[in-house]
Amino acid sequence: ISGRASHTYSTARFYRGIAASMLFFFSPILTMRTHAAIRISVTFISALSFELAVKKIEKRDEQRLTD
Repeated sequence: ISGRASHTYSTARFYRGIAASMLFFFSPILTMRTHAAIRISVTFISALSFELAVKKIEKRDEQRLTD
């Protein structure tokens, strides 16, 4: 991710911080199963969106090299 790694990392850290704050705020009313389900689903969505972003950037870089 040439030139955008720091921006991507900063944005990811920002959203992860907001998600963690919300999870801790609501933790007294959540059960452990709900807490685990939220964390697992957020991790899965994060990994999926990262994979899609990397593929999109690699495809764009490949097109630049062929042009």
